Amino acid sequence: MWRGVVVLMLSLLWVGIVGAQDATPDPNEVACESPFVRVDALGEDVSIVSVNDAYFPSGRFGARMQFGFAYQLLQYEIRIAQLENAAESSGTDIGTLLASDTQLASMRLSLETPIILAERILTEISEEAVVWAYAEANGLTITQVDVTDAQNQFFSIGEDIAVEERDSTIAQFNGRLVSDTVSQADVDAFYCRLAVNNVVRTALFGMGEEALYVDTAHILLSSEETANDIIALLSDEDESDTFAGYATDLSLDTASAARGGELGWQPVVFFVLEYADAVREAEIGLLTTPVQTQFGWHVIMLNGRETRAVEGSQRELILSTQFTNWRTEQLATMTVIRSDNWQTFLPALPSVLFQ
Repeated sequence: MWRGVVVLMLSLLWVGIVGAQDATPDPNEVACESPFVRVDALGEDVSIVSVNDAYFPSGRFGARMQFGFAYQLLQYEIRIAQLENAAESSGTDIGTLLASDTQLASMRLSLETPIILAERILTEISEEAVVWAYAEANGLTITQVDVTDAQNQFFSIGEDIAVEERDSTIAQFNGRLVSDTVSQADVDAFYCRLAVNNVVRTALFGMGEEALYVDTAHILLSSEETANDIIALLSDEDESDTFAGYATDLSLDTASAARGGELGWQPVVFFVLEYADAVREAEIGLLTTPVQTQFGWHVIMLNGRETRAVEGSQRELILSTQFTNWRTEQLATMTVIRSDNWQTFLPALPSVLFQ
């Protein structure tokens, strides 16, 4: 997400402030409830998408789409402002930057093609079902404190920021999104999604003060047979060629091949699942058996493994990756069913005139 960009762009994009609510909520009260229901609670609605026994009602789909559209449009405007600033500071032609920016093109396509936006939102809803299911199964509640923490993280608001400035920042964001088609309740639901993700992530992985790092080298090959042949050659005492030599000559990973297969020290969580599992258990200084991933077959040399303290952006990246991997793995074990006629519930979205 673009948490850090929001604060930077407020002065450029956002005008008008929505007044804060008069009543101060109890910080320990439950602030967020799951948007999913059991099948017997659907009433007159139908299920847009279900994950195991959690159903997302059709009556909530239109509001979710309207918010998704407004949020994507805001991201689009922020991206344009970023590119305009970059063009001004570098002396680059803004038209060239706008035309060549793939991120901007992707945002525009989703705004122009509702079905693309809907597909992404349906995927997000399925992922959210996993998170809410874990929260409910483990007795986790989402309080106003959790929502406040999620807002602070999203807007990069530190403890040194005055309350008035914090409230102004959030109010301007709210004011930019709230319209005839997006309510404040829709925006609050967005904050709840951030909050439940944070609560579940913390329950699973803690605060992430430490992470397992490994120093590895690998040779990426097209088949298990070839991988076994390389291992046999490297295990032969009379074999004069080195691991680095085979990596340079044969590895399909051309980037690491140029370094003799070396990947260097990396957090284990950054690797694909099969590679990560192998290097967590491998013996230092020895080759692994062939490891298959989506990229091919790997012959891996583990040079070192250690737990390191992490902080700042690196810690956040590691935690986010762990959480995303967990959610993906959990979803793969669940039954996900989309309604055959979910497209009939697509709302009419606002028209956008692009320059």
